Amino acid sequence: MKRNFIKKKGGNGIVIIYPQENIAIKTLQEDSNEEKIARYFNEIHALDKIKQLNLNNIVKIIKTNKKNKTITMKAYKGDLSTILSKTKGNVKDTIKMLLPIIKNLKTLSELETPIYHRDIKPANILYEKINGKYNLVLGDFGCCYLNDEKNRITPANRFVGAQQYRAPEYEYGRVEKVTEKGDIFSIGKILWAMINGKKNCVFPYTLWFPKEYNLAEIIPNNIDVQKINIIIAKCVSINPEDRPNYSELINLCENILENKNLYNEDNNLAKFILAEQKRELKNIELNAYKESILNIIYNSLNNAFMALYEKYNSTKIIKYLYEKFNTLYIERNSAIQLLLNSVHSPIWAENNKDISIQIHYVAPNKKIVHQCPFEQRFPWVYMYYVIDGCDSDFLYIGYQNKNLVYKYKEELNNYNEDIIATLLNEAIKKYIENTLI
Repeated sequence: MKRNFIKKKGGNGIVIIYPQENIAIKTLQEDSNEEKIARYFNEIHALDKIKQLNLNNIVKIIKTNKKNKTITMKAYKGDLSTILSKTKGNVKDTIKMLLPIIKNLKTLSELETPIYHRDIKPANILYEKINGKYNLVLGDFGCCYLNDEKNRITPANRFVGAQQYRAPEYEYGRVEKVTEKGDIFSIGKILWAMINGKKNCVFPYTLWFPKEYNLAEIIPNNIDVQKINIIIAKCVSINPEDRPNYSELINLCENILENKNLYNEDNNLAKFILAEQKRELKNIELNAYKESILNIIYNSLNNAFMALYEKYNSTKIIKYLYEKFNTLYIERNSAIQLLLNSVHSPIWAENNKDISIQIHYVAPNKKIVHQCPFEQRFPWVYMYYVIDGCDSDFLYIGYQNKNLVYKYKEELNNYNEDIIATLLNEAIKKYIENTLI
């Protein structure tokens, strides 16, 4: 009898689903690098620990095999992104479906060696129907973190998790202390996505409050929506310390289910808390955009210089540029804080006698040196190189309709870090050609 299967490729492995047997088998990709191999075995280790707990809302693990590098688990009907219409506009149903996962995550965070997921997104929340009701389960622990400082996998310069659902502190790469607050940020975004009810739609960064994303504007005159807005606002606070812990989050959600006021106060005060959150977030919205673009630029530059060094490490000029930037990258957090208060400053300006590379940050609403090709109320960056006195085309990176985009050689596209690598590669090639003349 032919064994039918469905094959899916993920970030850290290949999953083969056997629908008739109701199982899925995950295997490590053959071309995985050292970090991916370490992360895969970390996932197996975490799932072995989770399996012993028999949690109802974490993907059911049937067995793991370290020798064969396989994880055999129960197969599910689909993921959350395919059933968002079922929770659209319904706060109580959303909470009833998601609360069991939140409680299971609380259990994992309270283990002797806590486990944090770090990649909570609709695609990793699976579902099954039991007696006509949807039961959600959390899967894919490929990015999970076991709170053991002796076994850090993530490099200092590598971020993890889906960008749309990733906590702001993870933009910096490996954080000093991983806690449940990163996952709680993602849960806030999941709550919003479920109530908004549209596939592939979530508010950017922490910006839940603009009219087009504010659930109270999208679904007006609904007291439950007003309450969940408060919870979402607290979960997606930029500062992790301002987010609730699991016990507080569970209590807030249960208060909505029981038709209680969130803080044992009247509705007017609840509205005031919402307004207060809204004002606070508006005050830090600009800094959020500033920090976001600067972190993205630094990480993109780092990846580009690493690739250049691997390709041209036998040349003195690349060694020189790589070492100079690496020194800057190590101190990037301090540099970013200085840039946040600047009007127009170099992120990196290297003026070697043979090659000059210029990367500059410009604050919002300032037209300095160049006409900004993007929205004036957001920060932007421009970059170019000079070889033998000749300037290159300018690369501009900024925000358009709150999305990060770039403009290069008159073409406007959604931002992709490959564009920085393209410009640097072009600079080195022209430098080599110029040297050979």
